[in-house]
Amino acid sequence: MKKITDITVLENYKIHVKYNDGLEGEIHLNHLMDKEEYAFTKNYEDFSKLKIHPKTSDLFWENYNTEHLCKNAIRSQIELRNLAKRLKLVVD
Repeated sequence: MKKITDITVLENYKIHVKYNDGLEGEIHLNHLMDKEEYAFTKNYEDFSKLKIHPKTSDLFWENYNTEHLCKNAIRSQIELRNLAKRLKLVVD
C-alpha cells in the first residue's frame, strides 16, 4: 500500500509530499479556501498545521472538523503534474 511518509508545507498554499515508493511532488491546495469546511485555511498559520494521519496516511488538520485529504487523490495529482513536466507542458 502506498502511503505518505513526509509532507512539507510551502508558501502560497502548496505542499510537497513524499510517498513510501519514492514518488514525490508538489500540489496547490489554495482551492480549499473556497470551500466552507476549509475556511480556516485562509489563516496560513492554521493551514500550515497539516499532518499525516498515523493510521490512514491521509492528510488532515487535527484541530479542525474537516474531511481528510485523500492520499490517493493527492497521488494522482502529483503523477499528472510530474507527467506534464516530463512532457514539457506548462504546469502551474
